[in-house]
Amino acid sequence: MQTLKSYPAIVKQTWIGGDADEFEADVLRKIVPACIELIAAIAGCNLNLTKATEIVDKADQAAQGIANQLGDVFSKI
Repeated sequence: MQTLKSYPAIVKQTWIGGDADEFEADVLRKIVPACIELIAAIAGCNLNLTKATEIVDKADQAAQGIANQLGDVFSKI
């Protein structure tokens, strides 16, 4: 984010005028918040994938336990 926020100052060194000021304002008003939202969305995907993996792992363990119990029952027959 710091790199992104530094671009307007770099651009303004050679770009002079109201458009340069508007560019800086747009970066801070539009691009920075959009990047923050994107970062949050990516982090949310990672969190949700981690939770989903944990759920699947627990389901696999439960299924293996049930299969083992069933195997024990059949072995006694």
